[in-house]
Amino acid sequence: MRKEIIINVEEDESRIAVLEDKQLVQLFTERKTEQSIVGNVYKGTVNSILPGMQAAFVDIGIDKAGFLHVDDVLYDLIGGKPGQPTKDSEEEEDFDDDEGADKAEKRRRRSARDKFRGRRPAIQEILKKGQDILVQVAKDPISTKGPRLTTRLSLAGRSMVLMPLSNNLGVSRRIEDSERGRMKQLARAIKPQGMGLIIRTLGSGEGEEELKFEVDALARRWGLIKRAYDSVRAPTLLYKEEALTERILRELLAKDVAEVVVDEKETAARVEEYVRSFGLGEDVKVSHYTNSLPVFEHYRLEREIEKSLRQKVWLRSGGYLVIQATEALTVVDVNTGKFTGKKSQAETIFKTNVEAAVEVARQLRLRDIGGIIVIDFIDMDDGEHRERVSLALHEAIRKDKAKTNILDFTELGLVEMTRKRVKQSLEKDLTQACPYCEGKGFILSELTVGLKVLRTLKKIAIQTPEKSLIVCVHPAIAAYLCQEDSVRLRTLERRYDLRVQVQDDYQMHREDIKILAAKGQKEILLSEER
Repeated sequence: MRKEIIINVEEDESRIAVLEDKQLVQLFTERKTEQSIVGNVYKGTVNSILPGMQAAFVDIGIDKAGFLHVDDVLYDLIGGKPGQPTKDSEEEEDFDDDEGADKAEKRRRRSARDKFRGRRPAIQEILKKGQDILVQVAKDPISTKGPRLTTRLSLAGRSMVLMPLSNNLGVSRRIEDSERGRMKQLARAIKPQGMGLIIRTLGSGEGEEELKFEVDALARRWGLIKRAYDSVRAPTLLYKEEALTERILRELLAKDVAEVVVDEKETAARVEEYVRSFGLGEDVKVSHYTNSLPVFEHYRLEREIEKSLRQKVWLRSGGYLVIQATEALTVVDVNTGKFTGKKSQAETIFKTNVEAAVEVARQLRLRDIGGIIVIDFIDMDDGEHRERVSLALHEAIRKDKAKTNILDFTELGLVEMTRKRVKQSLEKDLTQACPYCEGKGFILSELTVGLKVLRTLKKIAIQTPEKSLIVCVHPAIAAYLCQEDSVRLRTLERRYDLRVQVQDDYQMHREDIKILAAKGQKEILLSEER
């Protein structure tokens, strides 16, 4: 599989596309006005405690207070035992010997263990309103929600993650068994006293010298954060994550990346230096793109990005997916579409479902869809077919670094899965709710609005003495009333002795109706509207 990274740098926006065998599988965007804060470390102040939710809101100096759940609170800053980091896709060992902690620290932790022995403490027992606290952003603000915070600090490098407030050691499960033992021994040798360390997948094959160099750099970073915490007032940013380009390269750069293409000279030079610093100069080619045609157009990515925002996704066979997001979950519906197959109906359905399984995995990565996902595959009677479709989905999802959990087919033929959400989906990043339909995706038909006008006129005729009226509506509705609904309108005028004049107003919404008294041009409001 040939993997390429295409970087487009503009004044107000940076975009990074990841291609696998020329196919777009991931897109990252960052704008000057909408930069991600995931990974940033803050000295915050507890604004409020919510015992009913077992959470706290923390002011970190941005527009929305951060949300901190009790499960994400370690007790090191307030007198408890170092906690274990979230397990995600890593394999961990817990060191419970408080290695490296001084005697006073050990006494403090022992006291906290005695206090909370045998039960999980409540949020109100470990945090107080107005208290300063060290937190890291785990998820960006999404919609009306503020950022998700944690006190389980983790400082990410390319080959490892340092957890300064933990005491665990782990190796990524993605590293092969034959290599994992060696990496675990190296991790034990270089792990700073009293801190936790996880060797990431990209660390596989590295030697002790390279790993020690990186862990020392991360430990120095932690030292700067600690000193800053002691010297500043909350709320304050203590550490800002790297820029998008460096952050993505840190996560993705490996020997399987054939080329990195950058369309901006200074960024290209920075990327080339970054690649060399990882010892990948001979494996990964860095190219400065200089053609007049924009780089995303050259690689035909603009059209792919537009397609990634559509509900319908066509499969090569002629089948298609329909992807729809709700507040609680995302639903994917699989259809045979134009694909009729050549053998039997069962074979046609099976082939469509296998192709759909692979494409669903790609779309989840590309659109960065998180949370609960339900896939409605076409019904299959053959149990072997269901197993092979499930296997295809599991195999395709292995390329996704986000934590996923896939359940077997339900009795209704649905596949349920979850995917860890860290930031907003691509749709949320690039679009906004339509101000016309307010995100519904539809508006009332002309017939529906026309009938509503007639019902409103009838109420006015019954409840008020007004006989001469002006109906103000959108031009499309005005045209409909004067043509398709003209007979009903004239009949209503005769029955209630009304004189109705229809006026169009381009500034009105298609669903809005405004009725004025002809004399004085004053809007008529019925009793239930007041």
